[in-house]
Amino acid sequence: MTRDLANLEQRIEQLKVGQEQLKAAQEQAARENAKAVEELKAGQEKVTLLMAKASEQVMKASEQTAPAPKTSRPNLRAGTSVPPPPGPVAAAARKPAPTLPSPQARAQPRAPTQLQPRVQ
Repeated sequence: MTRDLANLEQRIEQLKVGQEQLKAAQEQAARENAKAVEELKAGQEKVTLLMAKASEQVMKASEQTAPAPKTSRPNLRAGTSVPPPPGPVAAAARKPAPTLPSPQARAQPRAPTQLQPRVQ
C-alpha cells in the first residue's frame, strides 16, 4: 500500500509538470498569435498606404493625359440644333478581391499528445 501511495504521488507530480508545460506552451502560442496579429495589421496599413498612393498617382496621370477641352464651333446651319458631344463614359465598378481565410483559420488542429511518465 505504501508503494501504491508513492506511485500515486509520483504520478500526481508528473501531471503537475505536464500541466505546467501545457500552460507554458499555451502562453507561447498566445504570444506568437499576438505577434502575427501585429504583423498582419502593419501589413494591412502598408497595403492601404500603397493603394492610396497608387490611386493618387493614377488620378494625377489621368489629369495630365486628359484631352484639352474642345472649343465650340459656330453653327453654320441656322435653325438646326446639334446635340452636344457625348460625355465621358463611366468606368465599370470593380469587384472586390475575394477574401482569403487567415493562416490560423486554415491551420489544421493538432492531435492531443499523450504525456509519458518520467522514469527516475
